[in-house]
Amino acid sequence: MELFNRIISLPDTIELLENKEYLFVYFELDCDEEKETRGYVCRERLNPSKWIKIKYKEQGRDNEGYILDGFIVEDECGNKEEYSSLRKKDMDCFVTKINERSKGVFVDFTLINIRFLGAFLCSICKKEWKYILFSYTEPQRYILNSDNMKPGRKFDMKNKTLGFEEIPGLETMGDTLEKSNWIVFLGFEEERLKRMEEEISISKDYTIPVVCIPSMHVKWHNYAIDVNLSFLEKIPQRDNISYVSSVNPFDVYNYLEQEKQKCKHQMVISPVSTKPVILGTIMYILGHNEDMLLWDSPFQVQPNTENSGETLIYDITDYVKQKGEIK
Repeated sequence: MELFNRIISLPDTIELLENKEYLFVYFELDCDEEKETRGYVCRERLNPSKWIKIKYKEQGRDNEGYILDGFIVEDECGNKEEYSSLRKKDMDCFVTKINERSKGVFVDFTLINIRFLGAFLCSICKKEWKYILFSYTEPQRYILNSDNMKPGRKFDMKNKTLGFEEIPGLETMGDTLEKSNWIVFLGFEEERLKRMEEEISISKDYTIPVVCIPSMHVKWHNYAIDVNLSFLEKIPQRDNISYVSSVNPFDVYNYLEQEKQKCKHQMVISPVSTKPVILGTIMYILGHNEDMLLWDSPFQVQPNTENSGETLIYDITDYVKQKGEIK
């Protein structure tokens, strides 16, 4: 299935939603001291009458080593509710309540936790909607790392990682011990990439590095290459580097569908990149559970950017409807 580029500007979206009923969903970091302003651009511009704010809550691991996480929601009336996990039962219950309030939903996923995004999108595809819009506001700049300027540590991403565990709703049905083709979308976090490489080293047949362009700023493309240079130098098929858009999930989805036709083994995908790239990857995995999302479960603990860039809106209504029909 190929997806069309259904990307809308924020001004056009504001005009599109005028006099329409919808529920606005946005995310806030679990940090009371300071806020990341780009996560509030859409809310301020749209000024929605109905909204839900979500905070992801990380609680470490249980005695068996599984990640413990949940989320807290608050609506425009000040009503709060806490969900103890991201598992199917809790997430389906939450999405059902959204669906009962409105069949039109606008999700600002700028500050979303990726484990939440995967479980959330999986549940969304089970319901009927009039329209589903996702929005992302680019950063104007990332915060430089003040501790050292070594390659791989140029930016302070303010992330902690919980380790490798499949995202609820995105579990693979493939054999993880068989040979695999590793597709990795390159970003600014070399240390995370090294850990992923160690995790997949036993089953990896070959690696396909993907550089995401055009970068939100011209120099960022060079940073991604510089940060991952030692990784790229180890790959024998250097001429097999692929390129996708860093801000277009539909492009990422279509690229993976095309790559699927060429791969002889299970595809293992690691998007160490922007949230639009990760969204496109999750959209693909939801339709291909024979493949696998290799994810080390990072979560952002503090703002890692300054000021806001362009806001892009992605209309995934047709995608969700098609996934619902397949289910």
